[in-house]
Amino acid sequence: MHLMITKRKYKNKIIEHAKIVESYRENGKTPRKRTIFNLGTIKNEEDREKFKQILNSIKEGDEFINVKNLNIESSKEFGVTYTANKLLEKYDIQKILKEELIENKVKFDIFGIIKALIINRLIKPSSDLSAYDWMKKDYSEKLDVKEHQVYRALDYFIERKDNIEKKIFESLKTKLNLNTDLIHYDLTSSYFEGLNCEIAFYGHSRDHRKDRKQIVIGLVMCEGIPIYHEVYEGNTMDKSTLKGMINNLKEKLGIKKAAIVADRGLITEDNLEMLENEEYDFVLGFQRRNNNTSKEHLIKEINTEQKQFAKEVEKETIKRNDKEYVRRYILCLDQNTKKERLKILGEIKNNIELKLLELKEKYAKSQKNKKGKKMTKESLILQAYKIAGKNKRLFEIKEDNGLKFSLKKENYEYEKKIAGKFLIVTNTTKEAIEIMKTYKELQIVENAFDEIKNFLDIRPIEHHKKSRVRAHVFVCVLSFLIESIIEKFSKESARKVLRKLERIKMVEIKIKDHYKKRLTRESLIEAKNIFKEIKIKEPNILDCSCEN
Repeated sequence: MHLMITKRKYKNKIIEHAKIVESYRENGKTPRKRTIFNLGTIKNEEDREKFKQILNSIKEGDEFINVKNLNIESSKEFGVTYTANKLLEKYDIQKILKEELIENKVKFDIFGIIKALIINRLIKPSSDLSAYDWMKKDYSEKLDVKEHQVYRALDYFIERKDNIEKKIFESLKTKLNLNTDLIHYDLTSSYFEGLNCEIAFYGHSRDHRKDRKQIVIGLVMCEGIPIYHEVYEGNTMDKSTLKGMINNLKEKLGIKKAAIVADRGLITEDNLEMLENEEYDFVLGFQRRNNNTSKEHLIKEINTEQKQFAKEVEKETIKRNDKEYVRRYILCLDQNTKKERLKILGEIKNNIELKLLELKEKYAKSQKNKKGKKMTKESLILQAYKIAGKNKRLFEIKEDNGLKFSLKKENYEYEKKIAGKFLIVTNTTKEAIEIMKTYKELQIVENAFDEIKNFLDIRPIEHHKKSRVRAHVFVCVLSFLIESIIEKFSKESARKVLRKLERIKMVEIKIKDHYKKRLTRESLIEAKNIFKEIKIKEPNILDCSCEN
């Protein structure tokens, strides 16, 4: 028995038709084929996969199936749901969520809804309303839920955030043997599709959407695993969040001593003093511009062929409250980054100059045109600065009987000198090159934000209540936690693993009055190594057979 696909041409299009056929002999003659079941037209790859699932399901049957008695009831995703469930169970996350989300006064399944939302972001991330539709139609677990209950579940969920996060951290610390001596902390922003939200404000947009209100998200990670997060109002300054994060590390997670690794937006004298007073180590990046200490060291020449170079350029001893605190300044150079930055810098310069020249000619032409509307001086300057964008520091732009512009050579030369360089301040005693490597590991958090915002698709955020916005972000973070665990143990990226797992489907077939549930065998075999790598039991295809 196998799947046969026939092709025919219709109106310059190739139409594919699928059917299940089997070989047979009559009186020992040459084998012939007969059609068992006409499946229909293949409109897309989903149809192709679905028809394969049906074939596999029929093959797994205990007896020959009469097509007249056969009805395909459903085909639902199974692989990701199964894997997520096993990981939630293995690391006690499921147990913790159940304990915290039991509400005697509530008659609907809060835990079931939150778990479904977490899994949904791994499979088909969308708005919470769309996730509700997915629960009803495509979710492989039965869940009796109404739309308004999804939002109520989010309310109960966020009320218990601190307890949930603390308990999950304690479990992960034990089961993953997390070393909390090194903590990475970074922030990002995410804009809103709507206009009305209690914590959405205009602020520094990492999404380059100054036209949209946003929220700010702070994420704490340890060995590539998210352990804590916070959601702030959209106009929150990065530097103002550090003290609160440290307090939460101490009070909520019990991490009273660690090295804090963070990016340049968090450096202030107050923050450095706070970290020193709290007896935390730190590895913090400096702003590359608008900072005198940074400017002083970044312009220094580094004559080396080493791809990664770091050296201590200054040591400062500070006396405060009868104590001495030592700060070390580490100048770093990444040769690959330098090469790439110099190339981009040249391209930026040439591109802006070309566009400004075109604008200059356009303006001059508009002034000579007697019929059309003339471009105003204000509009000219506005467009010129828009062209320059965030690189406007490189150009002198003015209006003087037309557009006048020139390269600010001093600023341009400064950008060339600092290409590939960065400055770190630390109070640790590690070697300079080790400090550099530690700081560059912040890329882990940046990648995490990329996954949360793009792959897990945190947007659209459409809630108005701040509690539900925070709950939505918490769901995304827990989804990312599952992904992070997969990434930690798998040889492939978590994204590739999840896409493979998605191909494991559960097909429900009705034969007369009996129902059989079968998993797609081919995809299951392909995923065998995945289950082995992430140390969970693979699903048994026979375990999924049932009768009603």
